[in-house]
This record gives sequence, C-alpha cells and structure tokens, in this order.
Amino acid sequence: YLQAHWLAGAMLVFSFLVLLALATEPMTPLSRSAVF
Repeated sequence: YLQAHWLAGAMLVFSFLVLLALATEPMTPLSRSAVF
C-alpha cells in the first residue's frame, strides 16, 4: 500500500511538472511533450 501510494504521489508531481513546463514554454509545446 505504501509503495502504491508513493507511486501515485510521484505520478501527480510528475504530471504537475509537465503541465508547468508546458505552461512556461508555450512556444515549444510539441518538443517539450516529446522530451517527456
């Protein structure tokens, strides 16, 4: 349970970082998406 909970938290943080990167760089959304 703890491992699954940690994985879910990591996924949320990762998705948040991806959205933040896309928001801060609107000129290159495709390349940023390709990196992630």
